[in-house]
Amino acid sequence: MATTLSKPVLVFIPGAWHTPKCFKEVINILVAQGFECDAVSLPSVGAEARGEEPVKNWDPDVEAIRSTITSYLNLGKDVVPIAHSYGGTCASQAVMGLSPKDRAKEGKEGSVRRMIYISALLLKVGGYIWESSGGKPWGGVVRLEGGEQDGVIYPTESRNWFYGDLSDEEAAEAAKDLQSEACGVYLSRATYEPWFDIPCTYIRCTRDKCVLPEFQEYMLQTAGGHMDAVMFDSDHSPFLSRPKLMADMIQAQVMKG
Repeated sequence: MATTLSKPVLVFIPGAWHTPKCFKEVINILVAQGFECDAVSLPSVGAEARGEEPVKNWDPDVEAIRSTITSYLNLGKDVVPIAHSYGGTCASQAVMGLSPKDRAKEGKEGSVRRMIYISALLLKVGGYIWESSGGKPWGGVVRLEGGEQDGVIYPTESRNWFYGDLSDEEAAEAAKDLQSEACGVYLSRATYEPWFDIPCTYIRCTRDKCVLPEFQEYMLQTAGGHMDAVMFDSDHSPFLSRPKLMADMIQAQVMKG
């Protein structure tokens, strides 16, 4: 099997409204450090840009993530998924049965060595994202088009919500890449909690105005399992505002095994 000292493949999973482009700079740094990196395009993001109907739940996102991860596992490589914000929910579902213990039982090489969550949403089994707000979109910070089951939402506060540490020009440039998000993913219910089977790291962004620091702490306290928490002085998107420091932290956590 792959040794715990080898560098795993890093698979990045963006949050809602975002594409893999947001990870470009931090991925370039990690590639220069010798890591193989990949990033997943979530089917729930940007359906209108592709001329498609919005997905009805997060299952297509889960499948896209799992397919990417298993493509490397099938080559005998270890993988560390790195999930941001909403991406943490579907990434958690995607790794069921891919832990080192599960893969060893099947006599297979390559496993999900560790999960890294960046200011991500953590769900207990049975939970869904909008549960804390009564199953409704967040008032004042998103715009809903269509129904809550089959419509899409757009962020209306991206400057402060996502990009507080960027200059106005940088934030405006980042916002150009935002796309619609399918509403159905926010009502999908979790069926798996990977932190009981896979070592996990949670990177707490201490000045986050999207996933507030106190809510991050609440999720960590209720998750249980093997969850290492580390503090990071940043807004919601440290891979954009502090890419070198973010890359260094990712490398340190990845090589813990």
